Amino acid sequence: TGSKAQIDAVVKQFGAKYEIRDTGSAAGPLVDHTIRLFLLDRDGDIVRMFEPDAEVNDIAEAMKAL
Repeated sequence: TGSKAQIDAVVKQFGAKYEIRDTGSAAGPLVDHTIRLFLLDRDGDIVRMFEPDAEVNDIAEAMKAL
């Protein structure tokens, strides 16, 4: 979480997208957003991106390789 400016900076850094939609619901607005998983190294650089259907073992192996 953070200010809109902070969130927008991170979204831009990762090439992600989001859209806030007012649905009129008592639960509040709906946020549509990128659903990729980003694996970062200790310096905060993107090492790999995973799509929603990525295999757990592939993610685990990539993490072990760091």
